[in-house]
Amino acid sequence: MKKIFLFVTIPLIVFDLYFLISMYLNMLANKKITKLQNEEKIDNTIVYNSVYNLESVTEYAISLSVAKCEDDWCDGSGTITIKDADTKKVKQIIKCDNLFFDKESVNKTSRKDISHGPVIFGDFNFDKNNDIAVINFSKNQPQGQSYDVYLFDPIKKLFVFNQNFTDLASQYLGMFSVDTEKSTLTTFTKSGCCWHQTFKFKVINNTPVVFYKLTEDARSIIDTVIVTEEELINGSWVTTKKQVPAKEYYKN
Repeated sequence: MKKIFLFVTIPLIVFDLYFLISMYLNMLANKKITKLQNEEKIDNTIVYNSVYNLESVTEYAISLSVAKCEDDWCDGSGTITIKDADTKKVKQIIKCDNLFFDKESVNKTSRKDISHGPVIFGDFNFDKNNDIAVINFSKNQPQGQSYDVYLFDPIKKLFVFNQNFTDLASQYLGMFSVDTEKSTLTTFTKSGCCWHQTFKFKVINNTPVVFYKLTEDARSIIDTVIVTEEELINGSWVTTKKQVPAKEYYKN
């Protein structure tokens, strides 16, 4: 009887020890996984809190904080922190719902190099103050990136959201271009390979007003481009249309 008891008891003890050791090892593994997950969450929050210096915008130092970074891309909610470049004092924090950018674009240091970056500085309304455009991925069109535009208010000393400029940076082919010499803004749109439109705007009372349209249509007539120009002259639109051989029109 004693032999039978030992024969049954010893395997049970071995099994219990094996079970306890397995539980302990699993617990250690789970702790390690949890620690790694927590570290990843921390990294995703702070890894992209880099200073964003622009050669042509010497008065500000910009830092971005974003919810998630994977590989070379960051996206999600975040903040744009604007600091005085000299004192490092925070001047303004802009909250963003849908940032989206690659790390390389933020590390570039020249305004000319980041025309498609997450933050773009420039005098958009030609009042001699730098304004700011911040990418908004939720509004992105198939044709290009979209931006929320904030104009600098010299009285409030803050960047203030402007719907009219935001529409201009969201409803066309990416961010508008700025011609400081002519004080004009230019946007583009297209349909496929062979139909393009160009729009030029003047800024009147902080509102972009279109004054010129160019349509290039190479779809209707083979090897021919129908060029239509519309210009606002003395309050009235003047339209000219011509047909140009495609080889001649696109030779440059």
